[in-house]
Amino acid sequence: MPILKHITAPLLAVLITCHYGTAAAAEPQKKIVLVASTEVQKSLQGIWLNLIYDEAFRRLGYGFELQGVPAKRASALADHGQVDGEISRRANYSQTHPNMVLVGVSPISAQLTAFAMQPLTIQDGWDSLPRTGLRIEYRAGVATSEEELSRRIDSAYLSSVSTTVQGLRKLAIGRTDIYIDSEETVEQATLKPEFQATKIHKVALMTSIPVHAFLHKKNATLAAPLAATLTAMKREGRIEAFRRQALLQASKAESE
Repeated sequence: MPILKHITAPLLAVLITCHYGTAAAAEPQKKIVLVASTEVQKSLQGIWLNLIYDEAFRRLGYGFELQGVPAKRASALADHGQVDGEISRRANYSQTHPNMVLVGVSPISAQLTAFAMQPLTIQDGWDSLPRTGLRIEYRAGVATSEEELSRRIDSAYLSSVSTTVQGLRKLAIGRTDIYIDSEETVEQATLKPEFQATKIHKVALMTSIPVHAFLHKKNATLAAPLAATLTAMKREGRIEAFRRQALLQASKAESE
């Protein structure tokens, strides 16, 4: 007690600050790590999602990191809890990945689109694609494309590639007739110098899919607060503001 009598108010404030600063340093902020395919991470869609979820997790008191890996590896890492979840999957993903918990609010939708070099006339929708006659390719790991195409297209006319750039290169040199992938991913890839002189163009929209984040079951308690936060951000106009920011970032990255 005699010692306390000689501690001035300013000194006491410094001591309190040091105490809590030390405690905060001993307990670093938890970081949530979500994964996506490398193509999605680098795409306009990935930049947009990164901005959205960085803000959402910040509001919930978490740091955030988006890692890009091959699409099938993304599933494996998330399924086994080696990361905290995935950032871009369709709503029924947990039916085949039971360790994953749906975040019930989708901030954006993905457009799966067919691209070609030839002047093809194809209607929108999966059923418009011919079963034979045209060589159709898609990016491996995109579950919707794999499922829809495998039950419609003869296996002799169907193939997959690991990356968007591979798919576009094969399309450009005539080794395939149609390439199906996320529209945002393809549009950004075609800004590369090697594709700018090609006649790759959109021929049909296959489907528009609301994309959801999924958390590994170890993070299940975060799903509802995260959904509520995304709803609030939509209402505030933050999602659209991040789209504009993502467009600027993507354009700058391609020009460098």
